[in-house]
Amino acid sequence: MASDGAELIEPEEHARIFAALEGLLSTPAFSPLAQALNFVVIRGTYEEFMVIFNMSAMDRGRHRLLLRAADLIRGLDSSVVSAFLVIDPSRSPYYLETDMPRGSFPIKRLFGPERFRLRVGAAVFSVPPTSFSQVNESILPLLVDNARSLMAGGMGERLLDLYCGYGLFAFSLEPGYREVVAVDAALSSVRAGSDMAAHARGRSSRIRFLAAAIERRSLETLLPPPLMPDEEDVILDPPRRGADRTVIASIARRRPGRVLHLFCAADEIPEAIGRWRSCGYFVRRAVSLDMFAGTPQLETMVLLTPA
Repeated sequence: MASDGAELIEPEEHARIFAALEGLLSTPAFSPLAQALNFVVIRGTYEEFMVIFNMSAMDRGRHRLLLRAADLIRGLDSSVVSAFLVIDPSRSPYYLETDMPRGSFPIKRLFGPERFRLRVGAAVFSVPPTSFSQVNESILPLLVDNARSLMAGGMGERLLDLYCGYGLFAFSLEPGYREVVAVDAALSSVRAGSDMAAHARGRSSRIRFLAAAIERRSLETLLPPPLMPDEEDVILDPPRRGADRTVIASIARRRPGRVLHLFCAADEIPEAIGRWRSCGYFVRRAVSLDMFAGTPQLETMVLLTPA
């Protein structure tokens, strides 16, 4: 933290939004809202902000107070373009994660557009506020460039993008493949990706988005039949709980030529690599990026190929 209390790893506007809400919520009149508030989450880019009120409970009285809080931040000179309500009665310690599949949160829009615009190099993505998205916008071009480099040299027939979110890797790696199949459990993310693919069909988009939980049964029933060995590549960027062992086994049975597995915490890596080794896949390269500035965690990309 800076000496004046400003946060060093977030835009200055975030501090102004949080300070304004803290002042409001600390008043007696807003106590019912404050007591039910789990988190205030700011999503978006460095230029556009979407505020999510994560609440444990909601009733008419709290809803009236919430609308007043939304009016407050809408009036700030801080590029707040939207506000949303998410209900999480479990009071999960994760600000947008409960026992539900990643991204499947009941959400209500209070005002503003339903998606924010994320620029990664020359590409522009349309991202729902609850869609999984890497939080460090400035490092996304490097993340995508490393993915392209690690996956280069394959047959270029098909890419399976599992835990695809809104399609960051699907769209970024599409030019290297004849076909891309992108899968995620979050309906809002899949709809956003499908909308972007439909918009790009004038440019012959080759991406197909599917909404399904990433598990053994869905991989075996929803995905197209495997291609010949080495003709299919896989990229998977699972949530913090990691990829289940049955998922890794199902992918390995397809015998892809390259698997790019992303990890957001180093302590997840040994167990997952052990599972891949038992399926005949071995580490060829690994790249770590400081995606989570100010924390001890790194985003690690691991390229695996069969023996």
